[in-house]
Amino acid sequence: ADRRPLWSPKGDKVAWFSDNTHENYVVKITSPDGLSNAEDISIGESKMAWEPVWSPDAAHIAFVDNKLRVRVLDLKTKTIKTVDTGGINIERGNMGLSWSPDSKWLAYSKTGDNNFRRIMLWALANNRVKPATNTFADSFSPAWDRSGKHLYFLASTDLALRSGWTNTSSMSTNPEYAAYVINLDNTD
Repeated sequence: ADRRPLWSPKGDKVAWFSDNTHENYVVKITSPDGLSNAEDISIGESKMAWEPVWSPDAAHIAFVDNKLRVRVLDLKTKTIKTVDTGGINIERGNMGLSWSPDSKWLAYSKTGDNNFRRIMLWALANNRVKPATNTFADSFSPAWDRSGKHLYFLASTDLALRSGWTNTSSMSTNPEYAAYVINLDNTD
């Protein structure tokens, strides 16, 4: 089962996740001409991968695994680290992983205790995660501008109480989402 193919930033490599080793999934990386053998890099105990995204400097691939861990694979050292864990199971494949243009930050959304998503930022330099949005807005879909000075996302601050999707006896409101921007500075 070969899954989730992605081009490297320069288009000189293709990567995908595969289970052809009969163990855990691996990342396979090769040239796009199909003439060279693919390199296999283990993704450790992860059984599956969602949302892979290559860093703009081609040094890392970030992805979400079967246990909702946000993981970053260092392609030079062939090491992998878990940078965070998602909030709820249904966000697997929907965390919106997004690298900053300088490859120093990874943005994504994570569901909190109140079931609202927050935009989180992970710093490559110090391996720290911090929230970029507050707990009172449902925020998701982060995207960096080309300069890396602005982070865009969608959010709603008018979510109302609602019941689970299987309960048809209650009424809920239709929240409105809008685009927001955070002006970033050089502090961490």
